[in-house]
Amino acid sequence: MNNRPIADILKETYLFSFMNDDELQALTKISSIANYDKDALLFMQGESSEHLLVLVEGLVSVYKHDDKGNEIIIGFFLNLFL
Repeated sequence: MNNRPIADILKETYLFSFMNDDELQALTKISSIANYDKDALLFMQGESSEHLLVLVEGLVSVYKHDDKGNEIIIGFFLNLFL
């Protein structure tokens, strides 16, 4: 995992790239970096979210199960910070 400061990561994230320094500083104060193990579940369909998750590095797959229990892949998200 890249060990860069959160402020630097946020500046390079398109969603936050238009913020001024004060806004980025305020966002940095309420931000944290979490690492997840391979195959960890981040959330399940129907759950309420209390956080905004931003993929900094890695691969996330989004899937659901049909009425027969089959896993249906909806999409993948990939981000590699070099």
